[in-house]
Amino acid sequence: MSGVTTAISLARARLRHRPARGLLVALAVTLVVGVEVASAGVSRMAGDEALRAGLADVPAGYRSIVVSASGFLSEPAALARRGDLVRQILRPVSAAPPRALTLFQPLADAAGATFSLAGVDDLPTAVTVLTGRLPAPCTPTRCEVVQVGPEAAPRLDPSLGVVVVGTAIMRDRSVLSGSYQPTDHAPVLIGDGSRGMDSLASLPTFGRSNGWVAAVNDAALTITGVGPELARLAALRSALALADRGLYLTAPDEQLAIAAARSDTAARRLLLVGAGAVALAAAFALLAAIGLARDHQAAARLLSRRGAGRAAIAAFHLAEAMPSVVLGATGGLLLGAVAVDRIARHESLGAGYPSQAIGDALATVLITGSLVLGVIVLVLARLATERVPGKLPLALVGVGLAAVTFLAARRGAVAPSRLAATDDPLLAFLPTLAATTAALLAAIAGPPILTLVERALGQRALVVRLALLAVVRRPLRLTGVAGFVAAAGALALFAVTYAATLHDGARDEAGFRVPFDATIAEGPALILPLEVSSLAGYGHLTPGLTAYGVVRQSANVRSAGHQAVPVALLGVPAGALAAMDSFRPDFATRSRSELARLVAWHDGRYRGPVLPAGTTRISLDLAGEFRRFEASVDLRDGAGVVRVLALDATAGVSVPPTSPGTVLAGITFRVPDHDVARRLHQAGEGVAPAAGREGTFRILALRANGSVVPGLGVPWVVVSGGSLVRSGPGVAVHWVVVAEAVRVRPAQPTDHGIPVIADPATAAAAGADGSVALTVGAGSVLRGIVVGTADRVPGLPSRFVVADVAALSPALDADEPVTGAVREVWLRGPAERALAGPRFAALEITYRRRLVATLAGDPLGRAAVALVAVAGGLAVLLALIAIILGLLGDARDERAELYALETDGLPPRTIRRLLVVRSVMSVAIAAPVGTLAGLLVVRSTAQLIAVTAQATVPEPPLLVAIAWWQPLLAVAGSVVVASVVAVACALPLLRGRLPRRPEGGLG
Repeated sequence: MSGVTTAISLARARLRHRPARGLLVALAVTLVVGVEVASAGVSRMAGDEALRAGLADVPAGYRSIVVSASGFLSEPAALARRGDLVRQILRPVSAAPPRALTLFQPLADAAGATFSLAGVDDLPTAVTVLTGRLPAPCTPTRCEVVQVGPEAAPRLDPSLGVVVVGTAIMRDRSVLSGSYQPTDHAPVLIGDGSRGMDSLASLPTFGRSNGWVAAVNDAALTITGVGPELARLAALRSALALADRGLYLTAPDEQLAIAAARSDTAARRLLLVGAGAVALAAAFALLAAIGLARDHQAAARLLSRRGAGRAAIAAFHLAEAMPSVVLGATGGLLLGAVAVDRIARHESLGAGYPSQAIGDALATVLITGSLVLGVIVLVLARLATERVPGKLPLALVGVGLAAVTFLAARRGAVAPSRLAATDDPLLAFLPTLAATTAALLAAIAGPPILTLVERALGQRALVVRLALLAVVRRPLRLTGVAGFVAAAGALALFAVTYAATLHDGARDEAGFRVPFDATIAEGPALILPLEVSSLAGYGHLTPGLTAYGVVRQSANVRSAGHQAVPVALLGVPAGALAAMDSFRPDFATRSRSELARLVAWHDGRYRGPVLPAGTTRISLDLAGEFRRFEASVDLRDGAGVVRVLALDATAGVSVPPTSPGTVLAGITFRVPDHDVARRLHQAGEGVAPAAGREGTFRILALRANGSVVPGLGVPWVVVSGGSLVRSGPGVAVHWVVVAEAVRVRPAQPTDHGIPVIADPATAAAAGADGSVALTVGAGSVLRGIVVGTADRVPGLPSRFVVADVAALSPALDADEPVTGAVREVWLRGPAERALAGPRFAALEITYRRRLVATLAGDPLGRAAVALVAVAGGLAVLLALIAIILGLLGDARDERAELYALETDGLPPRTIRRLLVVRSVMSVAIAAPVGTLAGLLVVRSTAQLIAVTAQATVPEPPLLVAIAWWQPLLAVAGSVVVASVVAVACALPLLRGRLPRRPEGGLG
C-alpha cells in the first residue's frame, strides 16, 4: 500500500512542479464535453421547436380540440348548460376559453345558389372585416351577418331575417374548419354569437351542428410532454362521455403523436455530433499520451528501480491522467450548460434546458471521460515498458474498420425511421467510423510512403532526407499526428459540405413547392385568384412579371387488371415548363425545354358557335321532346373562363355582355329534382317506371339578341344520356335518361387525346398506342398520350400527369364545365411588392424566397448545421493543436539529436526548417486520406441526416453541394495552414547564441 501512496505522491509532486503538463488534455476534454452537452441541449430545443412547427403545419381545424353536440337542442337553457360543462372540462388543456359555434346545413337562396349560415362566439376576434362593419348580436327576428367567401352575395329571402352588413376573412383558422368546414366555394354568412343564431325564428327546426372549439396550447408542448398531454386528452374524453352522452370530443391525438415521433427521430440524428466528439477526444488523448510518453517513461523507470510493484506503477499512470480528465470534464459541463442557457435565452425558449442537457449528455460524458482516461493510461503503461504496438494488429484493425464503414455507407440512403431508438445506430456513427478509418489508414501508410520518398531522393535535399530519416526511425509521433489530422479533416470537410448541402437543399425544396417566385391560390375568403384580377392584370402589376394560369385536378388512372390509382393532374403553359428554373436536370432524362416542346398544344381554339361581342340574351330554337328537361348553356370566353347559365327552353336567358371570342361550349338538359325523386320513390315501391324514359329532341338554331348565330353545323358530341341522330336539320339527339342528364357539345380536337408527361409508374399503365385513360371529376374520361416521362415535377406528388394548360383546360371543360377552370396562378418575377396591396389580402400567396428562409431557418436544420459546424471547428482546432504538440514534442524529446546536429555545424535555421518539414509531412500524408473519407461520409449520409421540421426525407432528394476543385483546395489548404502553424511554432526555437546541452533528469 505504501508503494501505491508513494506513486500517487510522486504524481502530485510532478503536477505541482509542472501544472501545465496536462492542461492541453484538460482543454481538449473541456471542449469535447462542452460540445456534447451543447449538442444534447440543442437537440432537445430543436426537437421541441420541430414538434411545434410540425403541429403548425397541420390545418387549424385538425389541431384544435373540438367538442360536438349530437342530437337537436334548440332550447337556450340546454345549450347554455352544455357550454358551461364543456368550458369547465376543457379549461386545463386549452390555451384560451372554448369558442362556441353553430353551423346550419347548406341553404339555397332565391336564385337556387347555396350558402352556409353560422354563428360564432366572440366574432370580432375570429374575423377581419374587409368592407362594411361587424354585425350586432342576433335577435329571433333579425340577425346581422358578415359574408366570408365569393364576392357575389346570395339573394336572401327577407323572411329569413338575415341581413349582410359587411364582408370579412377568417382570422382564426380553427373556426369553421375541419369537421365544421362549410360547403366548398360557397358564401358563408356568420353572425356574432352561437346562441343568437340558434334562436333565429325563421329556422326553428332546420338542421344544424353545435360545437365548441379550443386551441391546443402547443406553445408549451415539449417532446417529453406529449405523452402526458395525450393521457389528459383521453381522460377528458372519458369525463365528457360520462357527464353528457350527447357530447363527443375530438383532439389532435394522432397529429401530436406523429409530430412527437418525428421530432424525436430527427433529434436522434444529431447523435453523430456526440459520437464524433467522443472519437476526437479519444484520438487527442492518444496523441497527448504519446507526447507525455518519454517524460513519463523516465518517472516510471525511477519508481521501478525503487522497488515499486505493478499496483504502484498502475496507480502512478492513473494519477498522472486523472486530474486532467476530471478538470476537463467539469469545465466542459459548465461550458456546455452556459452555452445551452445562452441559446435558450436567445431563442426565448424558457429555462430548464441546461439541467436537462446535462442529464441527457451525462452518459456520453462518462463514456468520454472513461475513454480518454483509459486511452492515456493504456498508452502510458505500454510505452513505459517500451512495448510499441506492432504494425500487423494496427493494420488488421484498420481493415476491419474500413469494411464496417463501407457496409454502413452502402446502407446510408434510408428513410428517417431507420434512425429510431431501436433500429440501426450504426448509420448515425458513420462519420465517426469514416474518420477513425482515415486516421488508421494515414497512420499505417505514413512510414512506408516516407521510406519510399527517402530512397527516391538519394543524396538530394538534405533537410528533407534528415526529416525523413528521423520519421522512419521514430514513426510513432508522426503516425499519431497524421492519423489525428486525417480524422479531423474528414469531420471538417463533412461539416462544411453538409452545411452547404443543406442550404442548397432548402433552396431546392422551396423551388419544388413553389415552382416560380410566387403561387396564388384560393385563400381563407374562398375567393379564386382570377376573381381578383385577370392573368393579364397580374402580368401588368409590375415590369418583368409573368403570370401563368394553372389547372390542377385529381384523376384516377387504371391499368389492365389493376385497381385505379389516384394521380395529380396539372395543366401548365408549355412556356412555363420550359422556364421553370426549379426543374433540376436529375428530374428527367430529357431537358425541360425538350419536354415543353413535346407537350406543347398548338391548337388553342375552342370549336363551336361564336357569339357576337356584346351579346346580352341567348335563346335556343328547340323541337321534339325537350319540355321535361331543365336546360343550361356553357359559355367559354377568349380567356378560357367558363360560365354555366340556366336557360328557359323557350324564353332564353339574359347574360352580361359577352366579350369577343365567346363560344357556346355545350348545352346540358337535366331532369328536374322532383322528377328524379318521384322515379326513385316508384323504384323503391316496385312500381313500373312512368312513360317518357326516352325520346328525341332537336336543336334547330342558336340565337344571340334574337339573331341566328352561325356555326351550329360543326360536328357535335353527346357526352352522356343519349346518342346523336345524324339525319335532319340542326343537332338531333335521341336521349335515354339514365343519369338524369343529357349533355351535348361541339366536338373538340382534344377528344382524340392530348400529349402529357407522366411519372414512370403512370406511364407504364399506358396502352400499346401510348395512351392512358384518366378518370376526372364525376366520371368523365380524358385520353392522354404519354410523350415523355419525368421522375419529378415541381409542385406535384410522386404520381402525376402534366399537360399543356391550353389542351387540358378545354378538354376538362368539354365534358364537365368549370373543372378546367384556372384556380391557381404562378408568378415569375418581382412579385412580393406587386402583391402587397389590400386587394390581394383574401388570397393564399406563397413566396419562394420566404419559403427558402423558413426552411433554412427550420429548427432541426439549423441545429444540425450548427452542431456539425461546431464539431468540424473543434476537429480543426484540435488538429492545429496536434500539429503544435507534434512539433514541440519533437523539439523536446529529440534535444540530444538536435544538439548533435547543431554542434556538427548545422545552422539553427536549417534545424528549424527540419522540424517544419517533419510537421508538414504528417499533414501531407493525412490530408488526402481525410479528404477522401470526408467525401465518402458526405455522399452516403447527406440524405440520411438532412432534417426538416417534419423529419422526413427531403423532396426532392439532396444533391451533395461539392465541386471537383473543393477537395483539392482542402488538401492544399491543409498543407499551407500546417506550414504556417509549424513555421510560427519553430521560429522561437534555437534562438540562443550557443547550442544548449540537453539536461538529464526527470525535467
